[in-house]
Amino acid sequence: MPRLSFSALLCCCAALACSDLPELPIGQLRLGLTSGIGEARYRLERATFALGGAAQLELSSADAPDGDSLQRALPAGEYSAELLPGWQLVRRGAAGAQPVAAELVSSNPIDFSIRTGELTTVTYQFRTADGEQPGGNLGGGEVRVAIEVDGQGAPRLLFSELMKNPQVLPDADGEWLELYNGGTQAMDLDGCELRRDEQKLPLDGGFSIAAGGYLTFANGDTPGFTPDVLYSGITLPNSGAFTLAVACAGEVLDQVLIESAALPNAAGHSLSLSRSAHDPAANDRPGNWCDGVTSYNGDFGTPGEANPDCP
Repeated sequence: MPRLSFSALLCCCAALACSDLPELPIGQLRLGLTSGIGEARYRLERATFALGGAAQLELSSADAPDGDSLQRALPAGEYSAELLPGWQLVRRGAAGAQPVAAELVSSNPIDFSIRTGELTTVTYQFRTADGEQPGGNLGGGEVRVAIEVDGQGAPRLLFSELMKNPQVLPDADGEWLELYNGGTQAMDLDGCELRRDEQKLPLDGGFSIAAGGYLTFANGDTPGFTPDVLYSGITLPNSGAFTLAVACAGEVLDQVLIESAALPNAAGHSLSLSRSAHDPAANDRPGNWCDGVTSYNGDFGTPGEANPDCP
C-alpha cells in the first residue's frame, strides 16, 4: 500500500418571481451551472429554467453570475424543468471566457420529484459542436451540467468524517480522515492535494473515488479498518482550530474549519458529518457534525461507510 508524506451555494435564495410557497413540506433544489475543474471548466450562462408542477417559477443563471449553482427550497411534489432558449455554454480558462458551440442532447423538459427533506438530481447533457472533451474525462465531446439538489454533476469532493483524538490507539497510529465523492462520476485524484493549514499532501498515486464513494486516509497501517491511503507527517490537533481543504488542479473543492470549541470533541469518537448534509456548503455548519456512535475497534465512527444522520 502506498505511503504518502507531507511536503511541508453560492446558495442563491434571492427573491424570485414565483408563487407563494408553503413552509412545509419542502425539499431543496440546487441547479448546477458548471462542470469540470481547473483549465477544463465549463459554465452554463444566459440560462433560464422554467419549473412547472407543485410550484410555478423561473430560475436564472444571472442570479449567481460567479456561482457554481443556484439553490431553491420547493414544496414537495411533482415537477418538470425546462431549459428555455437563449442559453450559452462558456469555457473558462487562462485565456478567459470563450463561448462554445453546443447542442442540448438530453430530454427537455425533464420530469422530477421533490420529496420532503430529500435531495433530487436532474441532469442536462450537452454535446460540443467541435467534439471537444470538456474536463478530459467525458468521451464523445460531451459535458454534463447538472440541475440538482445535491450538488452532483460538477466535481464534488468533501470532508465527511475524521478521527483526531483516538483512545484505543495513540494519536500517531489511530488518526484518520475521510473524503466523500458526491458527484455523478468517479473522480481521479491525480493533480489533487489535501491541505491542513499550510501543509500539503499530494495525491498523485492512482487514487480515485467512485461516485457516491469514500476514500479513507490514516496515519497507521491498522487503525481498526483497512485505509485506502497511508500518510505520515500530519497530525490532527485535539484542541484549538485548524483548516482542512482538498484542492484539484489548484481549485479548492472543499474547505472546512475544525474548531474544537464549536464542534463535538469527545475523545474516542470521530467527528461525523450528518448523512443528510453531504454538501460542501452544509459541512461548514457546526450543527451538521456530531460524534460518531458506531464502534469499529472500540473507538467510534464509520470510516469508509455512510454516516448516520446527526440527532
